Amino acid sequence: MKMTTKKEMHIKIIFAGVLLTLVILLIPLFVIGHYNFPSIDDVGYGKTAEIVWDETHSVIMTCLRQIPYAWDYWHIWQGNLAAEWFTTTVMGIFGRSAYYMGTYLSLGGFVLFELLLFMTILKKVMGADFFRAGIISGCVVSMQVLLTPVPVEAFYWFCGSALYTVTYNETVILMTLLILLYHSHSSSRHWKRIPLYIGIILFTVLVSGGTYVTLILMLLLYLFTAIWYWYRRNPYKWFVTAGMVLYLAGFFLNVLAPGNQMRLSSAGVEGTSPIRAILLALKEALFYVTENSILPCMILALLFLPLFFHIVKKRNYKYPVPVLITILSFG
Repeated sequence: MKMTTKKEMHIKIIFAGVLLTLVILLIPLFVIGHYNFPSIDDVGYGKTAEIVWDETHSVIMTCLRQIPYAWDYWHIWQGNLAAEWFTTTVMGIFGRSAYYMGTYLSLGGFVLFELLLFMTILKKVMGADFFRAGIISGCVVSMQVLLTPVPVEAFYWFCGSALYTVTYNETVILMTLLILLYHSHSSSRHWKRIPLYIGIILFTVLVSGGTYVTLILMLLLYLFTAIWYWYRRNPYKWFVTAGMVLYLAGFFLNVLAPGNQMRLSSAGVEGTSPIRAILLALKEALFYVTENSILPCMILALLFLPLFFHIVKKRNYKYPVPVLITILSFG
């Protein structure tokens, strides 16, 4: 009994150390953001919203007036309506007077929502306790931040980070909400799940109108999530299926935008077949995983083994087709 108590005390101390390390890691990264300044596409992207903001100083008016801008953009350049609307709006409000907000939105959101997703998976799905889940989540997020391939574009270039990192953050939020809904108790009061319903609908729209890096990824995740809801006869399967239909509508509105073809034509890019595109993507992913499977990641994975063993030994997990699951997860 004393040994167990001592062991749990050590786990809590490690958790506090991981949390403190993450905070110490992030402070200088946010400080650097305050010395940042607009460049390249930043100048043009926030121009129309900036004019509205200077005239009204109203967040609501700026958001509303950027809707026609995004719709025009859908016709002439690219189909990601929601991402363009969000990016141009926040750049119009913060781009000139508070450019550092781009770092807070991208890096701050990335850390916060990744932690939330990992904690949700480890606690709700795998049955981990709070402190072990926190250790794993904090270490992984710290490693992600430290090993970001192009940090200046991911966290410091307002235009790029708002389009890509923030859209990724929205995808993480959507998956977290879908997991939370799956594990919510059907016997509890219905109104308690209303925030989950609203959040899933909102982020389904935002992600389906986002950039293409996350667009197809979330489509696949949504598909397998809906299948799992039906396979497990989850009471919310119809709602998640409706969410996927909504996502598909936004997906096709995005990819079939006339502006996409105009942009491809102006760039002199030739199209390719869907099958060849998938094969090329898998090939590129293989190179990417190989290149980024570096020593720090391997060391961290080995250090996690005792923690994972402690977590999964309490669960009655079965993996009848591990090869298939591995292939699907890679895809």
